[in-house]
Amino acid sequence: MGRVRGGCGVPGRLDERGLRRNELFASVVQAVLEMAEAGSGERAMLESVQNHLRGEGVARAAQSRCCRVMAINPIKTTHYFREQVLRKRPYIDPAWCAEVLRSPLRSERQPDGRMRFWGRVPYAAGTSAKVPRVVTLEDGETIHNAFFDRGFMRRLK
Repeated sequence: MGRVRGGCGVPGRLDERGLRRNELFASVVQAVLEMAEAGSGERAMLESVQNHLRGEGVARAAQSRCCRVMAINPIKTTHYFREQVLRKRPYIDPAWCAEVLRSPLRSERQPDGRMRFWGRVPYAAGTSAKVPRVVTLEDGETIHNAFFDRGFMRRLK
């Protein structure tokens, strides 16, 4: 992980890569920490990472991030989205989903009545834009699923 230019350090790198909420990453850090030699630079760096992970808590980070976004702009989400999607796809930001719903590039109704929305969002501070698909319930507001749609640009052509 090392030092990051620009001063964002460990917390910035964890958030940038979606690792703060990743339970597997926390387990791997703990396992490698236990094997690291006492007093080594490797151990000090791993302890720093572990401290930052514990600071927000891997288990409640997805929920708290969703709540922070909801406090600014109320976002309706399903239990599935909060408990499964944010856990399985730690790189998904609920604020992006809200932005896609506000200004979609395209939208369509699925056969089951749910709505699909596609939009552009910045990804990982300065990298190329990604096209997420946000699936809502029939009301078009309650977010149920979200993922990056790799085939979207191909289907536009």
